[in-house]
Amino acid sequence: MPNIKLVDAFTDFVEESTLPYRQMMTYYNCALMEVETKFKVLNEQFSLFYDRNPIESIHTRIKSQSSILKKLQKKNLALTIPNIENNLFDIAGVRVVCSFTEDIYSLANSFLNQDDVRLIEKKRLHSKSKRKWVSKSSFNCRNSYLFIR
Repeated sequence: MPNIKLVDAFTDFVEESTLPYRQMMTYYNCALMEVETKFKVLNEQFSLFYDRNPIESIHTRIKSQSSILKKLQKKNLALTIPNIENNLFDIAGVRVVCSFTEDIYSLANSFLNQDDVRLIEKKRLHSKSKRKWVSKSSFNCRNSYLFIR
C-alpha cells in the first residue's frame, strides 16, 4: 500500500510545477474568448448599421502542449514560461471567415481601432503562396494575419 504522505507530496509537487503553465494557458484562453466576443459584437454592429452580417464563421484554437514543445525545439529554446511568452506568437488563434474580401479589411480596421487592441504585426497572404495547404477550391481566398496584444 502506497504511503499517503508521499502520494500527497507528489501530487502537491505536480500541481505546483504545472501551475505557471496552466495559468499562462488560462490567460490565452481568456484572450481568445475576448477577441471572439469583439468580432461577434462587430458583426452585430454591421448588421445594425449596414443591414448585413459580414462574418460567416469564427473559429478559435490554442496550440497543444506538443506543438508548443516542437516549436520551442525548432527555435532551439528551453522549455520555460518566459520563452513561450516572448518567442511564440501563435499560441492562440482566431480565424474569422468572411464571404467578401472587402469585409475582411473593414472588420480588421474596426477591430484594430478599438482602444484595447494593439497591433504587433500584420501579414497579408494570398492563397497562391500557400498552395501546399490550401485546397484547390479556395484559391480565391485572401488571408490577413493580425498579431495583436
